[in-house]
Amino acid sequence: MTFSSRFATLALVGTNTPITVVSLPVKSASNLDTVVDRLLRFATAKFDIDWVYLDSEFYQGGVATKVRGEADFIIKGKKGSDKLQQVKERLLEENKEWDDFRWGVGDVTDGRDYMFVLPEEKNSRLQKEDFDDPTDALTQFDTSRDPREFATDERDGAERLAEKFRGKWGGE
Repeated sequence: MTFSSRFATLALVGTNTPITVVSLPVKSASNLDTVVDRLLRFATAKFDIDWVYLDSEFYQGGVATKVRGEADFIIKGKKGSDKLQQVKERLLEENKEWDDFRWGVGDVTDGRDYMFVLPEEKNSRLQKEDFDDPTDALTQFDTSRDPREFATDERDGAERLAEKFRGKWGGE
């Protein structure tokens, strides 16, 4: 699902031909959980849904609660949180490539979900100079699944989940 220009879009991705199935108008950020609920009801009536990928505009506890009942999810985290800034600084201090934490999404701090932080791929590729703040080079994802479940001998689970999330761009 993508939140753009006041529409939330349900697109099927992970196939050879991504397909936009339906778009709904979004009147305000306060009704995103209702919009997501309508999209999910439509999607689950027609398709078997394994994963839901949500942009940072959907980073709300109510949205995560709606999705959690129907499918696994990955939400790109919203920048600007003091707590997220602390996590990014700790990651840099400990010189880790990635880390994950039990976390809640948005205003829900129940620790039911996982957060992981990785270098921002888009910025890393395009960045010609160093960031003024090194934490700007990191991005956050929240997911209903433990990233360690997706680890292989070659790659850690956080990288694999971020790759799954990037697969949604084919539908946009």
